[in-house]
Amino acid sequence: MLLGRLLAGCGVGTASLVVPRYLAEIAPVAIRGALGTFSQLFVCVGILVAFVIGLPYDGKEATVQLLDHDTAWWRVMFAIGLLPAAMQAVGMSFCPESPVWLEWKGKTEDAWRAKGQLQGQVASALPQISNLGATHFSDVEKRETTAFDEETDGVTQPLRASEEGAVLSEAESSYLEDEDVGGEGGWDDLVQPRYRRMMVLAVSLPLLQQASGINSITFYSSSVFARAGLRSPILGSIVVGCVNVAGTGVAAYLMDRLGRRPLLILSHAGMATSLISISVARFLPLPAEVEGYVSLVAILGSVLLFSFGVGPIPWLYISEILPERIKGRAAALCTCLNWLAALVIGLVFPVMLELLDISSSYLVFAALNAGAVVFAYTCMVETKGRSLQRVIHSLLVDHSD
Repeated sequence: MLLGRLLAGCGVGTASLVVPRYLAEIAPVAIRGALGTFSQLFVCVGILVAFVIGLPYDGKEATVQLLDHDTAWWRVMFAIGLLPAAMQAVGMSFCPESPVWLEWKGKTEDAWRAKGQLQGQVASALPQISNLGATHFSDVEKRETTAFDEETDGVTQPLRASEEGAVLSEAESSYLEDEDVGGEGGWDDLVQPRYRRMMVLAVSLPLLQQASGINSITFYSSSVFARAGLRSPILGSIVVGCVNVAGTGVAAYLMDRLGRRPLLILSHAGMATSLISISVARFLPLPAEVEGYVSLVAILGSVLLFSFGVGPIPWLYISEILPERIKGRAAALCTCLNWLAALVIGLVFPVMLELLDISSSYLVFAALNAGAVVFAYTCMVETKGRSLQRVIHSLLVDHSD
């Protein structure tokens, strides 16, 4: 059992690291946010399905008759988990390699071929694409960005006022090509001054995701549902899962319309408001039934607002702002820090409940969400409608030297 959990953890950790990166690298600029959010959406769907499959354990032991033997339901649940894993393993074997990664490795011919396959090019068109020869593969990103700006009549969020314009200059393109020379960087590259801005963003967003208090909200939700009359913890989890799926679906729709930065600010601000509402409802002399309903609405509101931005955006954003030279190690570091933060908050939250109470503890998380709003407003750059090249160039320190 422990070995199985270890292997499953390795698989989940690898997927949480690789999938957002792959999707960001294969997606056209205009829908990169939506495709990246789909990853989180289907994670939420999988969690919801797992809750539903666990319904037989609602207050009792569950067995099923298989081949004239009583089999514990948890064994069946584990077997069902093999299906999506097998589907992904088989499906990925038919997927092309990331064109961005191929081009970075110097395999420009293969990169063009992979791009043609992803865009549904017929086989006869592939030699013509490959024969572009001298055209640097990353130039495609420039044309895609320009086309996106034209289609939307220029209604896009600038990275900063001084960074408007759809196409990179010759000097900027040359600078980024120089950035790719030398292959993959080492761990010491992560602390180089030129990567400071992007590393601060990449490390901070996953940490702020955990600091939002989403795990503490889930912890408290069972008692809130009980006070609202829903005694089954599994049914309560299913309700939370449905809200999470719905919110993430809305986020996928809005990601390339509103942008990452506004959604993340809205998400953190909304969670802060919901957590304050829970605390105020417990401080005020309200009837227990009224307090229960207020807390229930605030809990579900927090989950909904989390799924709008705090849940999906950190992983999408990390895959957009890191250059290939440090992307592998930097993304791995950010993923590890996220899981470590989840562990630390899981250990600290019971201590907070002892020293404070649930209301005061939620005010602490509300303050952290307010701090996250300030951080996102002052430090984040918008990536909507921008090529990966332009985003990375805007974040590299001293790139104008």
